[in-house]
Amino acid sequence: MLSTITWNSPTGGDWDTNTNWSPAQVPGASDTAIITNLTGSGIVYLNSNKADTISGLTTDPSTHLEVITGSLSLGVASSSTLGGTVTVEQGAALNVAAGARVLIE
Repeated sequence: MLSTITWNSPTGGDWDTNTNWSPAQVPGASDTAIITNLTGSGIVYLNSNKADTISGLTTDPSTHLEVITGSLSLGVASSSTLGGTVTVEQGAALNVAAGARVLIE
């Protein structure tokens, strides 16, 4: 069953920290992640060298998502809308499953 997990830290922080999400759990393969409430200087980052997989992702123009190490994979179960800046550092990856729908605004 798909669940929606919402970012709850307007100043940004580590993707893999449970308390940065509501409910307090890192989104998994059957979850859609929503990040829409960052302040101008807030950055959500993946820097734990993990391979995170989610069903879908929605961000708004205030979101800066940075994949520093490891990877973030978007699945096909739901669509994704990336409204803000996305940075993927050398050696890291943002993967999109074949057949996934991703809108980059």
